[in-house]
Order: sequence, then C-alpha cells, then structure tokens
Amino acid sequence: MREFKIYISGPITGHHDFNARKFLDAEDQIWVYQKQLGVPEGRDIVYLNPIRNDGGETYEEIVQRCRDAKESGKAWLDYMRGDVKMIADADMVVTLSGWHNSRGAKVEVELALGLGLPVMYLPYFTGEEVDI
Repeated sequence: MREFKIYISGPITGHHDFNARKFLDAEDQIWVYQKQLGVPEGRDIVYLNPIRNDGGETYEEIVQRCRDAKESGKAWLDYMRGDVKMIADADMVVTLSGWHNSRGAKVEVELALGLGLPVMYLPYFTGEEVDI
C-alpha cells in the first residue's frame, strides 16, 4: 500500500513543553479525521512530525530532548533545515492552532503552498476553537 505523508506544522518556540503534547495529539486527530482532511482511501499515513526524533519517544523524553537541544545552543535555522526536507517529502501539510503566530510555521506553510501541497487547518475538523 502506498504511503501518504503528512507534515504537521505549528508553533514550537516559546511553549513551555515545546508544544509537544499538541503535536503528539495531532497524530491521533489526523487519523480520526483523515477522510475529511482528504487523505486518499487505502493509503497508509506517515506522520512527518518535527517534534519527534523517532517513533518510540515518550512525551517526557521529547520535552527533555528539546530542552537539552535548546541548552546546547542549537540554532532555529538548524531545525528549519530539517523541516524543509520533511515538507519537500510530504503529500500534505496540516497546521495546528497558533501556526500564524509562529515564524517557522509561516515559513513552512508558504513553502508547502509554493510546492503545490494542500495545507489543512486541523482545528476546523476537530472542533477546537479556531484562532485565525
């Protein structure tokens, strides 16, 4: 079965937990609303989630890794370079609430639109309060 890759875009910088909970919850929400989001039937969803290092990390491990990276001085641009590669490999971008207040997420959405990828706003489907 062919994969359908979805990049999750949203604010990370400035959130106490790097918004990790919201990014992790988005994977479950995308699964529930995949038909409404326009995921082609019969395709296996692959999440391109910038908050994850691999699929086996817990929430606590993700937050600690992000704290360690921040303390080590890893630059914002270094993160964005990896994100750009994931977006170029995606079939769709799904945004989280607050994306429009995030410098990185705005770059990601503009790149996705420039590449001709569909961009979907997850809160419209989940019933979360819409903030745009």
